[in-house]
Amino acid sequence: MKAPDAVIAELLQQVRGWLYSALPERAWFTQQERVKRALTLPAAWLDERKVEVSAERYQEILQGILATIKAKGRKPGQMGKFPCAYLHACVKSHLDHHGEKYYDEGKGIRNRLKLAMPELEKAQIGADGTVPVLAQVHNALASRRRKGKVKSVTEQPGLF
Repeated sequence: MKAPDAVIAELLQQVRGWLYSALPERAWFTQQERVKRALTLPAAWLDERKVEVSAERYQEILQGILATIKAKGRKPGQMGKFPCAYLHACVKSHLDHHGEKYYDEGKGIRNRLKLAMPELEKAQIGADGTVPVLAQVHNALASRRRKGKVKSVTEQPGLF
């Protein structure tokens, strides 16, 4: 059973080798956080719907998305200076088209687990918690986005 951070580390290495090999090192280091947000987007999507999948299944889903992008999407040289934005858009589009399949898959497993819960408690088998952990990472990364410039508030004179 893989840990969620190991799954993301492997996927980051794949994306770096594929999308950022032709770009300067600085591009990777400045866009790495956005790539993590794109890779954790499915976890946030699944977590909103209270569906969990194993770390291995999560990695399979993302590797399928990356394979589709490699086969049918733009080539790394055609993505411009921000391949992270293209990656995020592709992951979001994939979830728009195939998300219900993942939802049904997770929902089916959840229902089977509820029915088999007495046996699972005896065997002490539980969910590995991949989706909630990665969803929390996505939310933390999303909350760190830059806000607009803060306007200074000048004190207004009192009425009296």
